[in-house]
Amino acid sequence: MLVGKTGLYLSLLIAGDVLSTDFGLHIRLNILSFNNALFLLLVAGSTLIAAAIPSFTAYKSASRDP
Repeated sequence: MLVGKTGLYLSLLIAGDVLSTDFGLHIRLNILSFNNALFLLLVAGSTLIAAAIPSFTAYKSASRDP
């Protein structure tokens, strides 16, 4: 996780001007605040729940076939 955070901050420091001028993205270095991390966890959790339901039904139907 430390490597990921370091890579994110380094890429923002290096490419921050390019992102701002070419794409209009103004990303500050406090991108990993508590609220953003909480929202990221909520999105990841709801994605797992949404993917688990069809995966489970596919597993059940595949296990019934000989």
